Amino acid sequence: MNLKDKINIMSDFQFSINIGYDLYSDNKIKNYIPTTSAIEIIEDVMLSMSPTSNDRARIFVGAYGKGKSHLALVLISLLFRKEKGLFDSLLSMICETKPELCKYIKNYLDSDKKMLPVIIQGTSKGIQQSLMYELNKALQAAGLEDIMPETYFKAAINAINTWKEEYPSTYRAFEKEIGCSVTNFVSELHEYNIIYYENFKEIYPQLTSGSEFNPISNTNVIDLYNDVNDKIKERGYGGIFVIYDEFSKFLEGNLNKTSAEEIKTLQDFAENCSRSKNKQLHIMLISHQSILNYVDKLPKVKVDAWKAVSNRFKTVELNTSSPQLYELMSRVIVHDKLWFKDFKNENKKIFEELYSRHIAK
Repeated sequence: MNLKDKINIMSDFQFSINIGYDLYSDNKIKNYIPTTSAIEIIEDVMLSMSPTSNDRARIFVGAYGKGKSHLALVLISLLFRKEKGLFDSLLSMICETKPELCKYIKNYLDSDKKMLPVIIQGTSKGIQQSLMYELNKALQAAGLEDIMPETYFKAAINAINTWKEEYPSTYRAFEKEIGCSVTNFVSELHEYNIIYYENFKEIYPQLTSGSEFNPISNTNVIDLYNDVNDKIKERGYGGIFVIYDEFSKFLEGNLNKTSAEEIKTLQDFAENCSRSKNKQLHIMLISHQSILNYVDKLPKVKVDAWKAVSNRFKTVELNTSSPQLYELMSRVIVHDKLWFKDFKNENKKIFEELYSRHIAK
């Protein structure tokens, strides 16, 4: 008898996860199998939905291949999509061990609360740029693009368009200064590239008889998120949940060039999350290791700055012990139950011998 005819792996179990692309992938949510550790993390996040919680900045740590992104996908789907049928299997597993959490999640799904997901993938963009750019994308995806406030990036784009339409000589002078096409320059401003914005500010006085560029709305990233959070509440959202997936890739590729201002932005953003109360703002960084494991070779000033950031984030770790691996395997491996019963009976003596040799002792 060929065992492959009787034993199989659950359909669609093996797949990679991209949180941004898979947010509406029903199968990847329905087929999620939580371990005990994953359920504890789900509980931790769900409890932070309470208006009195000040526990809203996390770094989610786990070794490569442990399923961090898949769990994050399920979490953000619970908070945003809220379609009960997607979570029937998940809830049945949670109810087995944590009935109160199961009830809490069901009540949340029945409520009118939902969070706006902002998904940042591992990227070479700076922290401020990533936060701004992905917030804009999230608002567009949710049909809320009218909410995005005027930023200094947009003000710079408007100034360039004004030169093009009304002051052609200034526009031509600008074109000579930037060292690339205006189309590319404007495209980088649309993506909130701080380097291009700083370049624009340097060029501006040369083209305007020495005047300084002062956009009407000189918004920093925290003010921007708080402003958007105020406005989306009127559209049925309880807040914003930022997931920075593969944050470890950012740390590995950008530690030496990340400015003190950028590091401070992340620290202040986490602090703002913890104080957000009813206008909820959450951030979850997903990393293979804690922040401090990446920064030990930096100059002391930067190490201290990253330590200050690390202290603002609660560490949650996805542990997969041997019992949890066996638990996961028991759910993933599917078999013909009638055949398996006969198989156990036919090989009873072999199983008893294996048990006494490897387990009973």
